[in-house]
Amino acid sequence: MLFYLLFIILIIIVLIIDKFQINPLTLTFINLIPIFIGYYTLDLKNDTHLSILVLVNHYLFLIGYILFYIFKKEQRIKKNNKDIIDNKSYFSIFAFFLIVELFVVYHFAVGGIPILSSNVEMDRFNFSSSGLFGIPGRMLLFGLPFISTMVSILFYKYNSSKTKKFFLITWALYVFFNLLTGFKGALLTICLQFFLVTSISNKKWYIPNLFKLRNIVFAVVAIIYAIVMSLNYKSVSAVSINSSLNYLLNRATEQASLAGYFTINNSSFLHAYQNLHPFINEFQYYIDKYTNGIINFKSANFPVEMVVSSLLTGTPLTTNNFIVSVTLGGFAYLYILFGQYFTYFSMLIFGFLFHFLFFKAKTSNTLFKRTAYGFILLRTYVFLVNGSLAYNIINTLIMLLLFWFLFRISQILYDVLAKNIYAKKIFFSKE
Repeated sequence: MLFYLLFIILIIIVLIIDKFQINPLTLTFINLIPIFIGYYTLDLKNDTHLSILVLVNHYLFLIGYILFYIFKKEQRIKKNNKDIIDNKSYFSIFAFFLIVELFVVYHFAVGGIPILSSNVEMDRFNFSSSGLFGIPGRMLLFGLPFISTMVSILFYKYNSSKTKKFFLITWALYVFFNLLTGFKGALLTICLQFFLVTSISNKKWYIPNLFKLRNIVFAVVAIIYAIVMSLNYKSVSAVSINSSLNYLLNRATEQASLAGYFTINNSSFLHAYQNLHPFINEFQYYIDKYTNGIINFKSANFPVEMVVSSLLTGTPLTTNNFIVSVTLGGFAYLYILFGQYFTYFSMLIFGFLFHFLFFKAKTSNTLFKRTAYGFILLRTYVFLVNGSLAYNIINTLIMLLLFWFLFRISQILYDVLAKNIYAKKIFFSKE
């Protein structure tokens, strides 16, 4: 009874804070609702009360989010004089767009298309299969959301036939390339990201918008795609549409919560299992992996998510075995990092940070800054739902640096071409 009461009040508070608009806060909790239900289901099976602890910590997240309103009142929003879209800006954005898309095409051309693979379940995670230090694969994973955010902000600020076509092409390619990855939740993830990105662009969506015919049709198509993909996953063993639907429902609720539930209940054991603090261990593991052993931390162990997956599935934890992907969720990950009481404070800080990033993504005075803040907000949202703090920090910093470099290259390319009389006629003719 207490769970239902806290759960309902929590959702009502979220809706009131966002004024029934579909903003990043609402979208985060839409994603968390089935996870809350999963924790409660596991509590009933095991006579525990972790779901109450999870809900209380997300109340603290909301308090942190609300506290930012006090800080925001003292912030003066500067007039956006820098962000003037001229020929150079359009060219730079389009050149940057082409670079990202060509990297993605290269990734599929060299590394293969997972959805056409005989083992799509494993191959969908192989983002480094195309080589080049994993950059093409990371353009698929991080570059597409980044350029989609940038083009969306551009479109909703400068609504014209040119920006509309650019917007539609960008999102069409984003959907198409994600279909090729073979992730069962690809379309549903894009749907949520679309609402998140467009809310950053100051486009107002309201809860009833979710029930418009086109959104319902897209959701149905996304579910059908998820069913088809799950039927091709060997570990799922689904043999019919009905069994696939049962799997997807269980995966969204109980299975989505199981790794986090296990982690909280066994945090002392997991600490003892690893020879380093979980965050340091995860940080060293990914640095070692991304540098192909050039920077080799010999003391590094597997990340806690892989350890939990190994223990839950009984798969030996070696580099040669396929370890089924599990997600702890932000709260469970913070719990194992800091323990119960400091996690309360951490959730408060993340609530404040989340609102700060949303504010900066909407009000910063250049397109690149707004996109960068939006990208960090998106990665924070991913962390809150999935966990893996070190992984998200490393990839966010690396990719932001790479995006800035490529965007500057695009601007320099414009300056070079604009000075060449022949290139100027080809690229910048008004005819």
